[in-house]
Amino acid sequence: MNFKFLLLCILGVFMLNGHLFAQTEDAEDNAAYFDDGTRGRVKNVIKTGLFSVATGDFYIGYERAFGNRFALEVGAGYILPYYWGDLSQLLTLAEEPGEVENGYSLRLHPKVYWHNQAPVGYQVGGLYRRQHFNLIDGKATFHDFLMMGGFQAKFGNTFIMTYDGGYGARISFKEGESSGEPVEYIFHIDIGLGFIF
Repeated sequence: MNFKFLLLCILGVFMLNGHLFAQTEDAEDNAAYFDDGTRGRVKNVIKTGLFSVATGDFYIGYERAFGNRFALEVGAGYILPYYWGDLSQLLTLAEEPGEVENGYSLRLHPKVYWHNQAPVGYQVGGLYRRQHFNLIDGKATFHDFLMMGGFQAKFGNTFIMTYDGGYGARISFKEGESSGEPVEYIFHIDIGLGFIF
């Protein structure tokens, strides 16, 4: 007990013997010590395409930035019974799957940003989209390979608006049929809304 008391007294003397100084205007700026580079910046986006939802592909995507210029978007969607295609199908430039009961879609979209740091600004990249349809009279699958360009704008600290457009090729397969056109050329336009964190 005496040893603990003696130790506390010695620590108390050292603590009371120190000098305290108030901060002044010319004190060193400590902000540099708390700068985490790019580790604290926004890198994640959860989003959906408004045109995709309107045309029957309820899609949710996740985009992750890797460094200042690169990002990868992955996502999945549920194809609704009212599916009526994308812009290429509306303009009768691409084959329609048939009468859709439901289905799913998968997307993989690597991106390169050149104006700002990812995931905000102008971007280009490739898009692979797979759509699988359960039809009234069978099944169909579309494989789309597109070159995409777009812009993502941040609104406040929470929301992001996306504008994407691209052109590419579609390979389609229908159950029980040989593919009529092995490759079709399609274009894709979408406006999306997302949350950034």
